[in-house]
Formats: sequence, structure tokens, C-alpha cells
Amino acid sequence: MISILIPTLGRELTIEKAIQSAVAFDENMISEIIIGDNSQSKNFRSKIMQCIQQNNDKRIKYIEYEKRQSMASSWNLLLDAATANWVIFLHDDDFLINTIHAEIILKEIKTSNVGFISCLYNVVNNNEKIIGRQKEKSPNQEKSSYIINECPRFVSTIYNKSSLLSVGGWKENLGYFLDMAEMIRLDNQYGSSYLLVTLGNYRIHGENLSDVKFRNDGYEPYVLNFLIYSFKYLTKVEDKAALLNLCAHIISPKIERKIIKHIKNFIKFFINK
Repeated sequence: MISILIPTLGRELTIEKAIQSAVAFDENMISEIIIGDNSQSKNFRSKIMQCIQQNNDKRIKYIEYEKRQSMASSWNLLLDAATANWVIFLHDDDFLINTIHAEIILKEIKTSNVGFISCLYNVVNNNEKIIGRQKEKSPNQEKSSYIINECPRFVSTIYNKSSLLSVGGWKENLGYFLDMAEMIRLDNQYGSSYLLVTLGNYRIHGENLSDVKFRNDGYEPYVLNFLIYSFKYLTKVEDKAALLNLCAHIISPKIERKIIKHIKNFIKFFINK
């Protein structure tokens, strides 16, 4: 059984869709849906309560934080509250797909003891039009390379709760780079599995995939921390190259120029480790 965990900061326009997509799953697969309200907004709380009443699903649980939590803290509180052995983190602007292949997922969680199970996802715009799809793993591609380049922490990844807790849950400064490092760590310690089943829709607030790219110098420390943290968990040269390639693609040219000397140093120091 799986717990769906929905951390929210108050996205009124999309939270209802996220909740409804979770409710659509059969009780044999999803045992509970936990909403962690971090908005500190009475109006938003009223909207969520109205949505809960309309869906009338006993699986929905609502948690309102007394004070504002960091992103990592909010996710970890939801993880602690989950009662199922497996969990999915669903952003309040994304939504799941009630797949006809649910039996494949159920079979995997019943027989597997890996750190996480990676499924596929679509990329959609604000009008919920599909504008991209996650790439499938190629036969010759290393699993860790695929994780680095394609697997998100949310929407289409199902985590083993005990494995995630054993590594301390989500770290502070939760963000794309450090998240991927956590997934690499989980994969190295517990392994992971991969299913050709589309589980979720990842919504970006723009019209094309280029909007995903970061264009803020404030991300530079995250890039560097991600490289430092992740390299020690990679053993193959091709995986390290994939990691560097990812960083080169998701940061702006301005940042790329600023950290290129650091990347060269990382290559010299780590490439033979």
C-alpha cells in the first residue's frame, strides 16, 4: 500500500486537481492521502476543507502546521505521519494519472525492498497540455546515469519509507541538486527499480521545456554542493560525466562560466576515485 503526501504552500488554482488525482486511485493501491498545509492562510485552509468535503474520501488526512516549516521539514513531517510502507510526494501543482497498469506497481511494491521505484511522467503546461515526456531508460544506459538525468523526486517516484528514513529523510535546502544526490545515495545503499508505467504529470508554469532552466545566480551554491555530495556515490566514469553534463544543461551560461573552474577541479580530483 502507498501513502500519497501532498505538501502545499497555498496554490489555490491547482491544489484541487492534485487532491482529486490522488482520490481517483483505488483503495487497494492508495491507503491514505495526507495534505500538509504550510500556507498559514485561513482562506486557503477553507478551500482545502471544501475540497475534502466534496471528495468525501475517508483516506484524506489534513495537517495544518502551527508555524511555517521549511520545505524539507514539511516533507519530513509528512513522511513521519505516513502509515504505509511506500510513499509518493505530490507537489500541489502536479497531478497523478490513475494508470490502468496499477497492478504492475502493486506487484513491485509487494515483492521489492529497494530504496525507491521510478516510474515515468509527462510534462504539462498550465492548460494541462502535454508538452514533453520523461525519456525511457535505454538498454545500455547505466541506472545511476538515468537517475541523475531523468528521475524526479516527486510525481513519478515511489519511495520505501523505511529506507528514506534510514538516511535521515530529506535534508535542509531541499532543491533539485540535493534531491538528486539523495536519490543517488538511496540507490547506492538500497538499490532502485524502474517501471515503464506513466504515473504522473509534472506541471511547469510556462509554455515550453526551456522554462525549466534555472536563471538565478543564487543556485550556484546548490550546483557546487550537489557535485561535491554526489561524486562520492558514483563509481563509474560515465556516471560522473553524466552528472557534469546535467549541471551544464540546467544552469544558465552566466553561472556555467562562473563555476567552470570548479568543475575542472572536481574532474581532476574525483575522476579516478
